[in-house]
Amino acid sequence: MKLGTYISELLFNHDCVVVANFGGFVCQEFNAHINEATQMFVPPSKKVSFQGALTDSNLLLERYISKKQGISFTAAQEIIATEVETWRTELKEGNHIKLEDVGRIYINNEKKVSFQSDINANFTHCCIKKII
Repeated sequence: MKLGTYISELLFNHDCVVVANFGGFVCQEFNAHINEATQMFVPPSKKVSFQGALTDSNLLLERYISKKQGISFTAAQEIIATEVETWRTELKEGNHIKLEDVGRIYINNEKKVSFQSDINANFTHCCIKKII
């Protein structure tokens, strides 16, 4: 089971998804604007960052997994704990953690957990209406 899929799904409707005992994925919204240099329209966007200090779960992820998989809240917590342990092991071994449609987590040169968001990820629901 990949937590990245659930995190990605939740970020469309929530500004913060915390993975217990690991960190939180936080979205920042950017309004639509005109790029002055290119004179091109830039649509609204919502980009994600990682905050390692957010380790106390907001229980959003646990509830979501419980509902999506039809399992108990406790079972969802166990799934997350197991995945976090796997992530920690992978990071200690120097590997990157790829979260589909969210980004990748890795240990930087300063031996700290870092995050690079997926350049294609935009968690904004955007509708362009046809003007007649």
